[in-house]
Amino acid sequence: MKTFNLKSLTKLSLNKLLAVLLTVAVLVSSFSGMIIFAGSNQNDLEIWDGSVIKPLYGDGESDNPYLISNGSELAWAIKNGGNGKHYKLTADIYLNDISKINWNSGVTNSDYTLRDWNEISTSFNGNIDGDGHVIYGIYINEEPSYYASTPSYGRGLITKVNGAVKFENLGIDNIYVDTVCAAGAFVGFAGGSYGGYLEMHNCFVGEDATLIG
Repeated sequence: MKTFNLKSLTKLSLNKLLAVLLTVAVLVSSFSGMIIFAGSNQNDLEIWDGSVIKPLYGDGESDNPYLISNGSELAWAIKNGGNGKHYKLTADIYLNDISKINWNSGVTNSDYTLRDWNEISTSFNGNIDGDGHVIYGIYINEEPSYYASTPSYGRGLITKVNGAVKFENLGIDNIYVDTVCAAGAFVGFAGGSYGGYLEMHNCFVGEDATLIG
């Protein structure tokens, strides 16, 4: 008749139980991480609501730039002309829901309220460091009658260089610009009799970019 050592059996069982629990904990942890990663899409991000709000952090000096974390703060920086200050992105910026717009034709979903960047874009003088981030969703589609009362500079993130402008470590994607003026992603117009100095380092324009001008 075979006998068992109850003390050894209990110890063995506890070790097996601990091993099983540890395995389950690792699997649950991995699965939770997969859910969080899968949920990191545009629907979880802040899409610009059309407002213009001064950044909460920074003073615009080179050692303390204005920190741009959303579309409202970017709109404030551009609409106010830059004023020779320094700006730094702390996140990717979504100016429109990029899933609601055809970036080749400019056609938007019928149920979507478009945010027109032409109401914000203006001449600019300043420095923008993207810090490796991307601005998505610039949309400008002007009616022909608009040009009669509008200076013919250009259309883009900014209309034209006014003084010195520097972009670095910044990307632009999902952009649509349709204008009879000059069209560009970062700058609509630079040079000519208006003067100005444009400097760009480590910047790019993505594949979903339509510029008609």
